[in-house]
Amino acid sequence: MRSMVIATAGHVDHGKTSLIAALTGISTDRLEEEKQRGLTIVNGYAYLRREDDWIHVLDVPGHERFIKNMLCGLDSVDLALLVVAADESVMPQTREHLDIVKLLGVPRLLVAMTKIDRADETMRELVHEEIFELLEESPYEGAPVFEVDSVSLRGIGPLREALFDELLLHASRPVFYPRLAADRHFKQRGAGDIVTGTLEGAPLKKGDTLTLYPGGELFRIRGMQVHSQEREEVLPDNRVALQLSGKENVLLERGDVLAQKDVYATSDQMQVRVRRLLDIEGDQRMSFYFGSKELKGKLRFFSEEGALLQLEESTLCFYGQRAVVRSESPALTLGSVEVIDPLPPRGRRTQKERSSRLLQATELSEQLELILEKYPWGATETELERERTQKFSQLNQSFPFQRVGGRLFSEQSLRRSLEIMRSRIETFFEKNPLRHHIEREEFRTRFFSSWPRDAVEALLRVLQEEGVVRTEGSRLLLTSHVPTLSAEEEAMKVALLERLEETKVQPLEKTELLKENPRFSDIFRFLTESGEIVFINDELILKKSWLNYVVNDIIDAIKQGGPLEIADFRKRLQLSRKFLVPLLEYTDARQITQRMDNRRILSKESANGSDINR
Repeated sequence: MRSMVIATAGHVDHGKTSLIAALTGISTDRLEEEKQRGLTIVNGYAYLRREDDWIHVLDVPGHERFIKNMLCGLDSVDLALLVVAADESVMPQTREHLDIVKLLGVPRLLVAMTKIDRADETMRELVHEEIFELLEESPYEGAPVFEVDSVSLRGIGPLREALFDELLLHASRPVFYPRLAADRHFKQRGAGDIVTGTLEGAPLKKGDTLTLYPGGELFRIRGMQVHSQEREEVLPDNRVALQLSGKENVLLERGDVLAQKDVYATSDQMQVRVRRLLDIEGDQRMSFYFGSKELKGKLRFFSEEGALLQLEESTLCFYGQRAVVRSESPALTLGSVEVIDPLPPRGRRTQKERSSRLLQATELSEQLELILEKYPWGATETELERERTQKFSQLNQSFPFQRVGGRLFSEQSLRRSLEIMRSRIETFFEKNPLRHHIEREEFRTRFFSSWPRDAVEALLRVLQEEGVVRTEGSRLLLTSHVPTLSAEEEAMKVALLERLEETKVQPLEKTELLKENPRFSDIFRFLTESGEIVFINDELILKKSWLNYVVNDIIDAIKQGGPLEIADFRKRLQLSRKFLVPLLEYTDARQITQRMDNRRILSKESANGSDINR
């Protein structure tokens, strides 16, 4: 089964609708006003079918007042059928429609010269020349021209055959996840919401669930039709009508995009490549036509081609997506934008620097390197798919990803991330030469709070394997760093330890020591990290050997005398309540002792009471 979507293009009253009726037997004028005036106002839909092959036809308005309607759904067209009347030749909307077809990157084009019964041979030859000049130096140069008469059906057969020949050449769009931009929406009594559009990305099945982008509301597919035929499954590149069930208070509109949940990006800012037909001024409010949706926004230019698109509301966006740009007054087609980064990093300077590289990146490897720059902690498969609108299995076939934990790097991005982490930890110890270690959680929150926790831990494991750091429980140590005291600091350390030795089991008070010498603060940390002193709370300090003595004495006292009150400990240790209570709270906190009313017993978790590092 093959299928593709084609659209007409051309000046008003050049016979587009009559041509489609002659080709398909279907009149695409649905509105009464269209039938009365003989003028297409909204897009019409028809199809050609040969066995299992389908050509879906989008008939667009030609009048300049209905350009907005003409743009609806053109982004999913595979071939444009440019219609030029033999009695009028190339006209203003012929040129504008062709410009729009080029701006949207429609890959192929055929030309139908209509109304040949109204022009003699000389006139038709002149029209051929003008068509040739129109297409010259365009992507469609040399496109075949078919002379047709929609009334007598002269030339209709060869044109129909040429369309089916094009179908044989048509290459399906890249497989991704299903999405549908609604170009029509209506409610049907007893059926609920009905939306129509061109299915892209991947097949849909009856019963599948789709998400509204943006918004996140879920809709279940109750039924599907392709040109009034019920289907259980629909393949991409088909026009489809979906019958949906969802929240009654959610109103669907033309331009809404339905897609699989959490696989596409949603943004109101994106970096784009700008293609100009007319002058485009930065900061000018303009209309941007994404799929079936008209959005308002501005362009902030970095260069002639590179810009940041700032929209007034969020929309589904993806790499390579195109939108036509039109001015508000006068209403003119100015050019188009092509998304080159759907989720740009913050910062105008960063965006400007990336813009030139994004524009120059033609190879997939270059594009992936630029994406990975935004994820110094490593990207997930889902993030890479969302950034590039391509399945990871396809990306993985052509790019040498490296896995660290559950995240993906290139060789270059991994070395860059490890260097950032190495630099941060080295700088920390350079600024804190007396520190033995830093707690891993302190390191993460101080330097990498915006990075996912699992990514930081995974990268630290790599640095540990490389011998840059080592861990001791929750502590992180720099292998090359050895805390070294100056002669003056060594003297301060010795003096402090001597004083702690003199006071034995009676703690010293930090505040009083700092009043004597504020530089004791660095020595406190040094001795704490080396394990020579212990803070039993925020204020009181004991030498570790004397703390061991006190703790073991408390354990022995309880073993000998059973549950004891504070008064019992005071007699035994000869300490005032000022120091004794914090000591007992210290042993309680480490589950060495346990308080019961006014007495202490040994904790069940205390094996022998001698390990004070718990």
